[in-house]
Order: sequence, then C-alpha cells, then structure tokens
Amino acid sequence: MKLPYSKILLSSALTFPILASAGNIPQYNVAKEGNPYSEFSDGTPLSAMVFNGNAVLFANGKMFNGEELTGPGFPIGFDFRFGGQIFDCFAISNHGELYLGKGEVDYGTSAFRLGMSTVAYGLYKADVSYKTEGEDGERILTVQYKNAVLNETTSTKGKYSLQIRLYEKDGKIEMAFREIDTCYGVLGGFGTGLRGWDDDDTLLLTADGLDKPFTISSKKMVNMLEDDSFIKWDSDDYDNGYAPVFVFTPEGSTVAPKDAPEDLNIEQKEDTLLISCKRGGDANATVVLISDAPFTEADLPTDGETFRAGKDSKGNWPTLFGKSTALYYGNEENIEVSYRGIESGKDYYVCAISANGYPAYNLENRAEQVLISSQSAPESLRVTQNGPGAFTLTCKSDYSVIIATTTEGRKEYGAGYAGIFGTPTSDVKAGDDLHGGGTVIYVGEETDGLTVEALPNTLTYFRAWTVDGDRVSATYTDATGIPAVSFPYEPAVEEYPLDFPLWGWQHSDIGQFVTVKRAYENDRALCATSIEDNEYRLTTPYFTSDRDMTLSFEMAMETEKEAAVGEEGQVMMQGYEPGQFGETGYFRVSSGGEVLKEIKEYNGAMTPTSLGGNEDGSSIFEPVEVAVLTTGKSQSVSFAFSTPKKSRLYLRNISLRQTGDPIQTGVTEISMENPLGTDLSGAVIYNVAGVRIKAKSLSELPAGLYIINGRKVMKR
Repeated sequence: MKLPYSKILLSSALTFPILASAGNIPQYNVAKEGNPYSEFSDGTPLSAMVFNGNAVLFANGKMFNGEELTGPGFPIGFDFRFGGQIFDCFAISNHGELYLGKGEVDYGTSAFRLGMSTVAYGLYKADVSYKTEGEDGERILTVQYKNAVLNETTSTKGKYSLQIRLYEKDGKIEMAFREIDTCYGVLGGFGTGLRGWDDDDTLLLTADGLDKPFTISSKKMVNMLEDDSFIKWDSDDYDNGYAPVFVFTPEGSTVAPKDAPEDLNIEQKEDTLLISCKRGGDANATVVLISDAPFTEADLPTDGETFRAGKDSKGNWPTLFGKSTALYYGNEENIEVSYRGIESGKDYYVCAISANGYPAYNLENRAEQVLISSQSAPESLRVTQNGPGAFTLTCKSDYSVIIATTTEGRKEYGAGYAGIFGTPTSDVKAGDDLHGGGTVIYVGEETDGLTVEALPNTLTYFRAWTVDGDRVSATYTDATGIPAVSFPYEPAVEEYPLDFPLWGWQHSDIGQFVTVKRAYENDRALCATSIEDNEYRLTTPYFTSDRDMTLSFEMAMETEKEAAVGEEGQVMMQGYEPGQFGETGYFRVSSGGEVLKEIKEYNGAMTPTSLGGNEDGSSIFEPVEVAVLTTGKSQSVSFAFSTPKKSRLYLRNISLRQTGDPIQTGVTEISMENPLGTDLSGAVIYNVAGVRIKAKSLSELPAGLYIINGRKVMKR
C-alpha cells in the first residue's frame, strides 16, 4: 500500500552534505567468456593514422580532444540499448573506447562509453574498422582495432588487437582482446569497463601491467549494486597469447523489491530541505524524488528507465518526470540529500522508491511526505548609529518579528559579518537568551525607530525572524552595526571576519586591508598586499575629540624574495623575507590631509627554516606611536602602504587615546597689536574647516576663526 502523505511544518536543524551530480545505469553481470578475437577484413575502415594522445574521432573526420564537444557519429546499424538509454551511433577513441550517442555523440564528462581503455597516453597508431551484420533483431556491431600500438616512450612498444561487439537482441557487450607483442612497463595499466551518466555509474576493471599479476582497482564495484562481485584478469591468460574475452550482460529481472524505504524524514534549515531515509530491506537501491505537487504516474520512473539524479554540471536541478526532480539514486544504506533554494510558504512533496539493478521500481509501496516551508523572513533590517552608546533599528515585515543581538561573530573564513545565533521559539520574550547564541531584544510588530544600547566601539550583530502563530521563519534577515567612536578607541579589528574588509572603515579603490589569520603561530592581524607602487589606503571612521590624541599600533612586514634560478634554468624556492620598502615604498599615517608619520624601514625579523627560507607569516611586530592633534571637529586617521615589490603589511592592536588637555571653548580676540598672536612660529593652527595651516605670524592669516595651540581665537 502506498503510504499517505503526512504534513510537516518545521523541524530541528541538521547538517547534511550536498549531493553531487549522480545517475544510474542498470546492473550488468560480467563474465570471462564469449567469442574470441576473430579478425575480419570486409569492414568499413575508419583510419590508419597516428593518433597521438587522447582524443575521439567523429564521422566528419575531425579528431576532438576537448571536454564538452559533440559531433556526428558512425552508425551502429540498429537501436542499441545501453544503460537504460537508446543509442544509434558512436565515435571512436584512440585508446580503445566507444562513445555512444543518439543522432550525435557528446565527447564530454557526461558521455556514455564502453571499451577496453589502454594506457594514459593512448595509441601510437591502429587500423580501425567496423561492420554491422545479421538479421533484424539479431544484428551485431563489431568495431575492430587491428595492430594497435601503444603510444609509449619505451623502446619496445606493446601491440594488440581488440574487437568490441554490441548485440541488438539482448544489449550484451563483448570485448575480445588479443596481445600480439608483449608490452613492458605499461604506464597506467589497462582498464575494461562501462560508464553511464557519470563516474558513479562506472564498471571498472584495471590491470597494472600485462606480464605480471595485477590488482583489481578498488575504485568501483563491477556488478554495480553488489560490492564484492569483481572479475579478475588471470595470469593464466598468458598461456594463449593473452587473449581474454569479457562479456557484459544487462540484468534482466523486472521483479521490483517489495520493501519500501524506511524512516523518510524532511527538515527545513533556512532555505534548504534536508531529506533522509533508509534503504528498503530487500532493495538494491533507492530513488528520492521531489515535486511541488502530489505525485502522479507521470511524475515517476518506469521499469528499465535510467536518468540523471542530483545537480547537473551547471548546478541546476533538472525536472525529469512530469513535475518531479530526481535528487538521488544509489545503493547507500542511509541516504542523506539536500535540496537548496526553496521558496517560503510552499508545499514540497518528497517520495522515496525502492529499486533493483534492472532497474525495476516499487512504485506502489513507497514512502511519501510533504513539508510546508515556513513564511518568509523580514523584508529588511537596518541599523544606524545613535551616538557612541546606542543604535536605532528599523525592521520591515508582513508578520510579527523577533529581533536578537550578539557581539559574538562567526570566526571561520567566508562567514562574513554574521553573528552566532540560536533559533528562537515562537513564545520568546525580550531579554531571553537563545540556546546557541544571542539575546532577544524585541518581539512585536514591524518597527521604525527602536533604540538599542551599544557597547562602545564594538562590532554588533542583529538578526530578525518572522513569527506567524506558533511558527518561526526558517530564514532570517541580518544586519551589522558599530556605534559612533568613543575614547579610548580600540576597535579590536583582529576579531573582524576573516578575509573581509573592515566594517565602517574606508578603503582605497585599488585594494583593501582585511583581517587574516597568519600561518605562523596562528595569530590574526589586518593585512594589505602592495605591488608595483600601488597605494593601499585604510581610513578610520570619523570621530570628534576635544583634546589631542596618541595613536598606537603594531606593524610587521614581509617582502617576496627574488626567485632563484638553478643551473638548468629551473625556478628554485621563492618565499618571503623581512619587509623592504625599496626606494619608492612607504607606510604613512595621516590625518586631515597631513602626514603625521612616515616609515620607510622595517627592522623586524622572520623565523628561519631549515631549508634556508623563512616561515611564512612569521614577521615580528614592532610598536609604533603617532601624535594626532585635534581639530575640534570631525576628523579621521588614514594608513597608506605602497611598495614596488610584492609586500605584505600587517597591523594589529590599534588604539587611539586622548592624551592632551581639553581645548578651550572660549574665543579669544586677537589683533595685530596683541602680542599673544603676533609670533606664530611653531604654532599648531587649524582653520574652521579643520584644515591645518602653516603661518609664522598673525599677519599671514586672513580674518576669521582659528584654533591655535588648542585655543579658539578670532582675528579681526
């Protein structure tokens, strides 16, 4: 009896692998028997040419050696059923394989092929011909490689003959091999096998060499769905000129398994469905299908039919039967598959079907479930600064929302500016801590102007979900913010997400400073890589201070070494050495357009290796201090780095502290007769726009408001 659908609303999150592209072909039984090699001379010749390398010959005379090329095939002479597909033509490879096609042949990563593959370098030459003979329904195609010479570099090239036969009546395949000249030192060995939709559909036998016992490849099973049914090339075959014959016969049993797959389960994690089940007790394999509607007969496979399962080479899920898509076909006992990109508030139907190696499918007794995906996440979540100690949040949503915050960010590479959050339940309240991370700060309708306290100078993460009755959305909307600068300013940029530019800081167009984890001792720092005198600039957020400041940080630097060339012209080990600025390089700290400090020499060292190089990322950090004068207005500090040779600059422990006395807020009027303002030699002068001005005397300044040595003065 077919199992009824059961509705699933939401389940806990699990971690599943993403299934790569896979397919299935019917089970083939393999034996060493059949008709031996019997040379013919009345076939249609294809070539008597030097092949050189690995390529495929098409009927138009072209030899293709690319990855995804198609071309016209030579006629088989009948419809040949292979791997549950019908083929009527073939292209011939120069290493003993046939590529099958319908109308034309695809010589690519998804090509169906069969044959006795020789060594990695193909053939040097061969006389190839083919013929089709027999009555309708009993026809046989024979492709003959005569006097095939291996394309080897040894002085003695191995030589053999091979016939590949395709049988119309039962889909049987024969490969008859006859060694002519013994080949020594065959690179890569010989392989006999069939190949379907992809590498998961491969029957493969390999031998390391022709004149010694060989080992069977552990890569794939021979009998498709039976792991231990290997056929071996026996050393006994050497007695008769080494002439084995391999016969591949497709499984003919149409009796489907009786047991349905067990424990079918569907979970939703964000925009992904996680599907799992167990193979049926008497089943060889399992098929997992998904659809956006209940399954009908048109949505299911038929006996003997094969198909691609999983994503294609472009990452798409193809629709194969009616409205359904095949997510999985295989013989694993415990199946786990992921389906990404689901839509919100939509029904997803999943069924799991037992199959044998024919394949014959148990369509009546199958496992089925449907999951209703949760409602969509909030439309938007925006965070703005509300001074140095608070944020203002705006959240737009068609549903009620739950908003949580945390200062703990994900640390792994590629995580970006995302916090570590658990998943709330529908009954959480403001102030609740979430299991897994984060604290709830708001539950209610969409909001425009929610004020939230902020930790000084701290990168803060927010996440919002929607809630509809007792169901919380599986997806969410994220936002990140930093409050306005307060002193002391110690932004802990080493804790920012790895390989991402700093949030809230300005970067030059040509390149960015990013947080990295140095290879040596696993420490973290900001890093920029300069080359060819390009300047990489990083600028702090704007701030306002009423007193002078001291900027402190640590820097380290590494420069790529010149590549050494060996006696025979080979490039030796390169690596890095302690940083060198060269004639044109520099590291500058500036504010308000004025350079406060320029460094043109790095005095640190690196940890040497036993091979004469240095440990990558081991440059020693040196402390730096820079005086930053206040303008009393909004200002920032910039770091600029430029070198002619490829170099890496590291920064860490950045701190900006107020160290001077507060500037006087009153305005002192001065005139030409006022002795306080006549001699300005050595004075620090800013105009009302915060731009520093150089003047030796009051007479050089036009009338206006200035800050001179921290005092506001008005010249009349």
